[in-house]
Amino acid sequence: MPWVRLDDGYPEHPKVDQVGPLAAWLNVCAWAYCARNLTDGFVPADRVPRLANVKQPDKLSQKLVAARLWECVEGGYQVHDYLAYNPSRNQVLRSRERDAERMRSHRTPDRSLPEHPPDSGRSSGEVQPSRTRSHPGNIPPGPDPPVAPLTPERRCRECHEGVVYAPDGLDVAPNSEFDGLCARCLIVAQQRTKATARR
Repeated sequence: MPWVRLDDGYPEHPKVDQVGPLAAWLNVCAWAYCARNLTDGFVPADRVPRLANVKQPDKLSQKLVAARLWECVEGGYQVHDYLAYNPSRNQVLRSRERDAERMRSHRTPDRSLPEHPPDSGRSSGEVQPSRTRSHPGNIPPGPDPPVAPLTPERRCRECHEGVVYAPDGLDVAPNSEFDGLCARCLIVAQQRTKATARR
């Protein structure tokens, strides 16, 4: 899971004030650990020292327990109210399976539809819409278009990495200083020219 749900009032919560900033940060790291590893809010005791680069993590965990932000359970700690704000392991796994199935269905053509619909008796000059399944984004499936190699003529003369940018118009007067630059180096050169003009 690429995110964790945390109340936006967390920094001002009285319990957070009670434990202090280091313990509060350890708690945030515990929430992230639980979301990433789908533990439903459980943090193994031996994992606590590696959650965050803080001194005396055991002492900080006891502060979190005293403030009832964590609960002592067999083998470690349970983050209080974790499942009140975040989906459970089963919910996440079901959601991932639904997403994977949706992606599979987009990538697999529908074999139940004919590629060429039967003649409906319309005039031969009339174009009929295709009944084949559309590809995501209405882009026909197939190999990626070829990319031109980065030859010396197309390579940026400044950074030697980017492709030479050929804009239709520049927001400063044309200048040979801009020839042969990629977009990134072009912006830097334009800013340098504007700064010089202001002096």
